[in-house]
Amino acid sequence: KALVAGPRSDDMASLGGGWTGYPQPGMTLLQAVKNKISGKVVHVLSNVTKAKKVAKEVDVAIVAVGEPAYIHTSPWGPEKLTLADEQLELIKAIHKTGTPTVVVLLMGRPYVIPWCGENVSGILAAYYPGTRGGEAIADVLFGDHNPNGKLPFQMPRSMKQVKDQREDAPFDMEDPLYPYGYGLSYK
Repeated sequence: KALVAGPRSDDMASLGGGWTGYPQPGMTLLQAVKNKISGKVVHVLSNVTKAKKVAKEVDVAIVAVGEPAYIHTSPWGPEKLTLADEQLELIKAIHKTGTPTVVVLLMGRPYVIPWCGENVSGILAAYYPGTRGGEAIADVLFGDHNPNGKLPFQMPRSMKQVKDQREDAPFDMEDPLYPYGYGLSYK
């Protein structure tokens, strides 16, 4: 059994980003997970109480969070690189049940996610993977494709680290959460 949760879990626009035309063909992450496994898949968009209850009854939780599609200005503004409060609350609630929790991060910029980096079972930085992104993410999550991507930037631990960076010196952050070039693969 699997829980697929989060505001980006069943949203095609989040896979394509702001410059993609609508409607988009393809498969959301939820649809792709349902196609991938023969067991029961329960979907919870963002109801924390329901997500906690369901998480106690499943083998794994996949939580898709991050940014909706936008073109020029990020939805939380340029000064906030953290997840929306309700997204982090959802992840924390599911994690507290003891169910292995994987965060799928759909993003167009680095995020400040120290709690996730220190607590969840895995994080998949999916960026804006496009119309086949749901299937590609499911392939990675279920071991049908060996991930080999590397971060093209540093993932900061705090907004202070971001603000302390020099504009003209890339990769000058001390002790980032994840360094430039970080990425794991299956053995």
